[in-house]
Order: sequence, then C-alpha cells, then structure tokens
Amino acid sequence: MSVSTSPQVVLDKFWANKVDSVVQGLAQLRQQLDAIDEIPQHIIFVSAGEVKPLLNPDIAAFCQSIRDDFSGEIDFISAACTSLHASILHFNHSEAISCFVLFLELDEPIQQGCLDSLGIGLLNDHQHESSPANSGLSVKNSVGFCLLRKKDPLPQDLVIAQCHIFSQPKGIPGMQQLLKQLVPYLTYATSPEKVVAFDISSSWSTQLKLALTHHLRQRAHIVSWLASFETDHHHYLSLKPIFELQNYYQHLQKNTLSLLTLGGGGRVGYLTISTQHRLNSSIDNASFDDCNLDQDTAIYAHSIDVSQYSTPDYHAMVKANLKYPRLQYRGLNNHYFRWQYRGFSHAGIKQ
Repeated sequence: MSVSTSPQVVLDKFWANKVDSVVQGLAQLRQQLDAIDEIPQHIIFVSAGEVKPLLNPDIAAFCQSIRDDFSGEIDFISAACTSLHASILHFNHSEAISCFVLFLELDEPIQQGCLDSLGIGLLNDHQHESSPANSGLSVKNSVGFCLLRKKDPLPQDLVIAQCHIFSQPKGIPGMQQLLKQLVPYLTYATSPEKVVAFDISSSWSTQLKLALTHHLRQRAHIVSWLASFETDHHHYLSLKPIFELQNYYQHLQKNTLSLLTLGGGGRVGYLTISTQHRLNSSIDNASFDDCNLDQDTAIYAHSIDVSQYSTPDYHAMVKANLKYPRLQYRGLNNHYFRWQYRGFSHAGIKQ
C-alpha cells in the first residue's frame, strides 16, 4: 500500500436528487449549499445542455445570485453528459484548492431540445411500433452538487484516482479505436474493483456494450459490473455518476469504484474513486475551448423564437450552436468547453 505525501483530488461532498420542477430543484440546491459553512475558491456551473438552461429565468436568477455573493472565479463547464469529468479535469489543473460544482440539469423542454436536435430524444408515440425498445432519451429534472478539494487524503477520503473523457474517432473504425483505449482500464486493476455500467436508452449504448462485451470475452476477463442508474428512457444527463455514487457508496469500503458514463459526440467518461489509500490521483492533462456566453445564449434565445413556427428549424439551430457534437472534436480525448461567467446580460425565456 502506497500512501501519497502530496495533495490529491478528493471528492469531499456530493448530492443529487430528482425534482418535479425548476423552482423546487433550485430551492433544494440552495438549501444544500447553505448547510455548508464554507466559501470555496472556485465555482463551476454544469449542464449537459451547455449554457442553454440560462434561458430559463429562474436558473438565470439563481446563477446571478451566486455571482453576486461570490468574489472568486466562476465558470460554466460542459462536455455533454461527461460534464462532471470535465469539471474535475478543469479543477485539477487550476490553482484553486476547493471548488463547488453545481449541476443544473433542469428545465426539461430546454434540455430535451438538445437531445431531440441530435436525434437521440425519445421518439414520438406514432414512431414507437417500428422502433426498438431503447429508441431514445427523455430528460428528467434533476439537480446536485459536489465539493472538490486538493488535500492530503485521510483513509476515509474519496480520492479521484482516474478521470478521463475518451472520444470515439469519426468513421467506421471509430468504435474499435475507442475500445482499444477503454478496455485496458477495465482489464487492469491494482485493487478489487467494481464497475458501474454506462447503459442508457440509446442505440449507441447498445452497440458499444455489445462490442465491449466481445472484447472482454476475447481477453477472458470478467468485470464485476454494477447496474447503471438509468434503466429506462428517463435520462439524468451529467448527474448519472453522482446518483450512482449515492447508490454504490458502500462498495468503497472494500473496493475501488469505477463509473462509466456516455456523453454526446462519442464520449465515454471513466471515473475511478478510491478510499483507504488504495490508489493515488492520476489525472491526465486536458484541453478546452473558451466560448462566448452572451453570443451563445443569444443564439439559443433566437432558436426558441423560431421553435414557435418550425420545429425542424429550431432543432437545426440548436444542433449548430452546440459545441460537443461537432465532428472536429471527435477523437480528441479530455477536451471540454468553458464559458467564463461574470454575470448574465440576457433575460431568461420560458418556453
């Protein structure tokens, strides 16, 4: 057993919950934050829908209230449903030693518009008869947070031992190239390990699981799988791994816990949590694009206006403005998107 004498990235606190509405979710998140007697050095807002949820006036007001009460740096970070991983990568290479990550997976119509624009939303009822059971995703409101620290870990601390965002290259060989990167992480473990499955209700998830199972059988390797949090069409975007940590926390007493998460644009998030000094942090370098908050929210606001007249045109505008599906990022591992948040100049819009 090796005990590190240098600071590690630790998941100090985490919480997630399903909610019925935006207002309820923001109230619960505020209550959770108020119960923590600490001001972090950095705050990250997260949404798989990038900055599109800021069109909701309640979400915009919540973010502005955080900005008004906090003098430090605030960023919006996104990499589709691997946005937790992106936040960890961003924090790891920042100078901050503490960070709140606030997950705003709220406003189902706004979020669903992103999935529908990419053709991965739940299909309309009249299409179901000829479609497979796993034909799409239906966003459900959820909210959460985590507190990240850099510290010398105690035995009970949840050390983030691994954090990667793998990106499937474009083209027919892309999935095989992705698996060549992913499989070694599943077949080489230095301590007893449980792995949470990435399954979601999408055709890509089904195809990737079949291909991964084949690769593991070829190597005669048995993975100790735990079930995915998502078992039907309901989709919780970037909060899936936080819900799974809540469900499987007890396994960390005797095992390391690895969580697999699929993200749009061919991404697979791989996160390993360790306790009892089993593993030290080993987090890769990362890269990001700086994006323009006002410009992107203005385009999304215009898309909402267009949606009243043409759903196809609305979806086309949303798809064109989303960063994560763009082909130029295929095959680029550990890459994400940042919007520096200094306040929000546009009024929120309710659909």
